[in-house]
Amino acid sequence: PAAELLTPTAAATAIAAITADGGEGQMNVTTAAMPTETRNRKRERASAQKDTSGIEIDSDSDSDCVVVTAHQTDKRVVAWPREDDISLHLKGQLHITEKDMKRLVRGGRPSEKYLNDALIDLYMKFIHLHKQCDIAVEVDPRSIFICPALMSTKLLGGEDVTRWTKNTSVTNMQHIYMPLVHGLHWTLAVICHPGIRTGSELRASGLRPAILHFDSSEDAHDREQMRRIIAKWLEACMRAEAEREHQNTRKAGGGGSGAGRDKAATGREKKREIKRKTKIEQRATQLRDIRIHKAAAPQQLNGHDCGVCVIMNVERVLSL
Repeated sequence: PAAELLTPTAAATAIAAITADGGEGQMNVTTAAMPTETRNRKRERASAQKDTSGIEIDSDSDSDCVVVTAHQTDKRVVAWPREDDISLHLKGQLHITEKDMKRLVRGGRPSEKYLNDALIDLYMKFIHLHKQCDIAVEVDPRSIFICPALMSTKLLGGEDVTRWTKNTSVTNMQHIYMPLVHGLHWTLAVICHPGIRTGSELRASGLRPAILHFDSSEDAHDREQMRRIIAKWLEACMRAEAEREHQNTRKAGGGGSGAGRDKAATGREKKREIKRKTKIEQRATQLRDIRIHKAAAPQQLNGHDCGVCVIMNVERVLSL
């Protein structure tokens, strides 16, 4: 059962440990193992927060127990990675507010027990930048793309999100991890080998682009609907990447435009352009026809652990 692998309490403790530790990758979840100086700093910080944020941290217990004592606000309480962290320039900085933290503490209303996009993004980013080194030593982090949860939310809402990846060639990644939320339920899609091209050795070996869908509540999400949305996004990304690559090639080669360019164009150049567009259409067809498979996933035992199951399944896939 999912509860035996990663409970909501364990998830809350893990995320709270990241925020308290500054995101350096050390997930110490008990104060007993912390230096006295660290415990004192935490008590001072908790005391200062108690009157201003309504969050009280009980640092005298065996585990960092965070208790709601008052109404929470949109005030930012966590910025991670820190500005002096070398990984900041790689993936940007995430922010957690007091309202986000309320989802990790005791005493919240049932509607506040779900992990939201900010918390899921924080933990998935932590996995990508730090924890992956321990659970998937042979996997190159540069071959993985973690979709921001907010991006996938906008994607499912019908928005064009290709600008979110304008600096990343997502269709050349080996795996894309995409948390999906629909109907107040989180699931996980893992897109495998979206960049396999027709005629390549990998394609000849039988590999095809595919989507693995992990749903902790059986079939709460319409799998075919998710497939169509993801396929459309992949195709849009591929076309945008191909156009950027084409424009960069033309600039590097000193290619012009307009009438002068038309007069200088040769039959060979026209043939190359036809071949380029043909390959794009072949890749577009391949991505439109991408298959989605129901993946075996631990099932949640209540109505609010879906976000926890998403981050748990990311770790499971990486550890295979």
